[in-house]
Amino acid sequence: MQAMLPAGHEVQVAALTESALTRLSRKGGAVNHHRSTDDYCLSYAKRLEMQEQAAVFLRDEEHIEGEIRLALVEALPDIEEDEAACAKAAHELRQAIEQLFIRRGESFASAVQTGEVQQIDATELIATLARGENAVLKEVDPERATATVRRVIERPSASTQRHLRRLADAYTLFAFLREAPDVQRVIVRLFSDGDVWLDTTVVLPLLAETLLFERAERHYTVLRAALDAGLRLHVTDGVIEEVERHINRSLTFARTATDEWRSRVPFLYAVYASAGRSRTEFAGWAANFDGNMRPKDDVREYLADDFGVTHRNLKEESDAPPLELRSAVQEIWHESHDRRRARSGSDEDLDQITRLRLVAHDVENCVGVIALRKMSSSLRHVLLCGLYQGLR
Repeated sequence: MQAMLPAGHEVQVAALTESALTRLSRKGGAVNHHRSTDDYCLSYAKRLEMQEQAAVFLRDEEHIEGEIRLALVEALPDIEEDEAACAKAAHELRQAIEQLFIRRGESFASAVQTGEVQQIDATELIATLARGENAVLKEVDPERATATVRRVIERPSASTQRHLRRLADAYTLFAFLREAPDVQRVIVRLFSDGDVWLDTTVVLPLLAETLLFERAERHYTVLRAALDAGLRLHVTDGVIEEVERHINRSLTFARTATDEWRSRVPFLYAVYASAGRSRTEFAGWAANFDGNMRPKDDVREYLADDFGVTHRNLKEESDAPPLELRSAVQEIWHESHDRRRARSGSDEDLDQITRLRLVAHDVENCVGVIALRKMSSSLRHVLLCGLYQGLR
């Protein structure tokens, strides 16, 4: 155990191991203790359970490779002609996904311990794996390979989602164990107190998920758990404004003939339509979030009452750091908006005033959280952004 947990002191690792074995070897537990030889082994029932879990794991592993193959063929039609190469490329991309989860687990565990956050570049990781001996991926453009991985991760089937969650949990836990053997104490320290600011790309899906009847399918359950653990969730005036404007834009779309609309379908309306709801009833559903008189106040109250998300600006904090930092972050967000709209192929003409307001909101969130973390020298202040940055 000491070799597997190099960060822990020998005495601490021994004590924690002894405690775990004692707990697991109680009557009816997962481990049997043979006192005559002082040996431990898995119980028969646990061994059967693990065999069944291993079979499910292997079946899900094959299924995810099948999904990767389908995504590869869609992205690279020519690869379908060589079935062996396609299968090998899918296998390598599955390994790339595992490597990505390993790296992210290690990065997260390290950040909790040291306060230093490392960015993991999926494209760079895939390019590195492609340089391996006999790698089929060396014939595939890294950007396309990354897009394939992203598609499988963002739109998984039930079995793939189960498999990915299992991998993510396992690798993150193992990374934590290597950084700090007493994982429970670290987790309590991490989640018992802290402030999280939500970006618009997190808030809009929360509103959309109210269409789901099964609460287990809603991602908000994760935020609910965060609140129960003692974290505090916030939004700024800028995010509230963006949410209100998006709702208004969705209402305009619902009242406009489809052939007369010259831009992207707003996210909220797209999700609403996907749920099989009537176009004529959209205004009634949207009224749950805001009204006609003071819509921003309505959104603010709805988030507080239904999701426990409170209003807290970061203007003062974001104005405190040097101008050089603010300018650099501002430039990054300008480039992000350019890439986002180029990638979506949108012909939407975003006027300069709207663009500047969006960037200003992003800068307030990012620089404000950076300033708070610098002042407190901890990770207790976090900005949470969604995967789908094109929602706004």
